[in-house]
Formats: sequence, C-alpha cells, structure tokens
Amino acid sequence: MSSAEIVANLKGEMLPSLDGNMKLICFILNILPLPGLGSVIAGLQGKKNSLIIVGILEFALSFLFIGWLHSIFIGYKLYSQ
Repeated sequence: MSSAEIVANLKGEMLPSLDGNMKLICFILNILPLPGLGSVIAGLQGKKNSLIIVGILEFALSFLFIGWLHSIFIGYKLYSQ
C-alpha cells in the first residue's frame, strides 16, 4: 500500500457512497451484533476490498475494544456521508 493510498483511506475515500437505508443498516450492524459486519457489507456493496479487510480486522480486534470502537467510528462515517 502506497502512502497516497494510506492518506486516501484516512480521508475517508475508501468509504463507498451508500443510499440512506443502507447507511443506517451498516451503522447499526457495526455497533450491535458483530463489530465490523456493517463495514464488510458496505465494502461488498461498494466493491471496496480495503473496507472488507478493515471490517474483518475490526471483528478480530473487538475483544480488545479497539476493533469495536473503530467499528463504531467507521459506521458513523458511513452514515454521515
């Protein structure tokens, strides 16, 4: 991954544009049942492989609460776009 891709990811350009209902669904799924599930679904909808990987990492790190907090953050960014 190049530095330009890392900066683009930090700016939120890795997030796909979703319709209103899908934004809310992904946000809720990122919070409640499984951290990262909404990120994976959004990545599949927008064909963003990096977001799918982020969702899997959020789930894997959720027991440390780091993944869960990041999942909520990404869910909020998806919803507020």
